[in-house]
Amino acid sequence: MNAPTPSRSLTLPARLRILASEGLKLFAIAIGCLVVFAIGFFVWVKTGLINHYIPARWFGLLFWTCALLWVILRQFKEYLRRGRFWGSLLGLLLLHVFAFVIVLKLYPEWRMAWFMLVFLVEGPLIMTALRSLVSTGHHR
Repeated sequence: MNAPTPSRSLTLPARLRILASEGLKLFAIAIGCLVVFAIGFFVWVKTGLINHYIPARWFGLLFWTCALLWVILRQFKEYLRRGRFWGSLLGLLLLHVFAFVIVLKLYPEWRMAWFMLVFLVEGPLIMTALRSLVSTGHHR
């Protein structure tokens, strides 16, 4: 029970190197995201798309889909190395986005608060479906 974890068996300089490399990775990801955002914004301004109005409901779909994905990835850490998990997740997310695109096109008066209500119902349903699709019957 008291087996040393790999991080405890490392020396301080080794831990600092690991911490520095993780920090650099996160910094590189942040810079990459900023570059992609800046390019997208530049194209948006230069092509005149800035004059077009994008309804808030589409940003709500993006936000709540990302929130759903974040919760799923946090709950299914043990399955992240399985191909079946990623295939099932992709299929369920495609179904989620396809259904919302239809709903948001048919119902332009969609309110932002309704995303949270759908999230509270849809999240457990998707996680239950994922668990049944991915689990092999072996429980830890």
